[in-house]
Amino acid sequence: MLTLQIKKIAKKLSVFAVDDISIILDSSEDEIRLAISELVEQNLLKPSGEKFIYVEKIREKPKRLKKSKKKIKNRNVYNVSYENYDFDFMQKIIALFCADVEPTKAVLLMNISYKRMVELFGDFKKKLYEKQLQDLLDKFMKQPKLPSSREYLQTNVYLYCYAGQVFVTAKSLSSDQESQIHSKADVASIKMINCLLRRRFEKSCNLNYIEHRIAEHIWRKDKKYSDLVQDLTKLLENALPF
Repeated sequence: MLTLQIKKIAKKLSVFAVDDISIILDSSEDEIRLAISELVEQNLLKPSGEKFIYVEKIREKPKRLKKSKKKIKNRNVYNVSYENYDFDFMQKIIALFCADVEPTKAVLLMNISYKRMVELFGDFKKKLYEKQLQDLLDKFMKQPKLPSSREYLQTNVYLYCYAGQVFVTAKSLSSDQESQIHSKADVASIKMINCLLRRRFEKSCNLNYIEHRIAEHIWRKDKKYSDLVQDLTKLLENALPF
């Protein structure tokens, strides 16, 4: 019973010390340490100095019937060339993307096919992901951290936080140095982003490039429209022919 109670508390706290549990539960320190030892043996907790980290189990992906056509993963990468687009056209495409206009509606305003619009928007998201990944790698090399694993739309991703800024990767990062745990403030930032993503993906049927879409949502958070346009335009400078 005590082990189950501590497991539930650990899941909510993510990182905790024995004293944190003692404050919540009316049990002796020896009883608490014994229960924690059982959870460590079950690989549900990981010791880190005087603290413990809750290890969230990655759920197995459910097998899906091939006949379902509503949710299909397509990892094809489109090679988008901007050489055939002029300045005014690209400014309009960037404006539509930053305004969060869906491709189905954006094609009504632009004289291009839906497929081409999806390719352009998809390339924007890819570049946003790659930019934040490079920023993350620079920070991780100086200060390695343990990732926070999350699952969205049957895809496992890994979240990291530095100075309140959350980053996403498709694979966990490794380092020869000892990785640190996230601070309570960083954990709070990750949980806030997690809540945002849960709402965003709640009714989504698109299983493609989840990490790119997560990077996009994080990039949009708390930014003004004008800042989004300026930021994306600067990011695309090397790709644009003008």
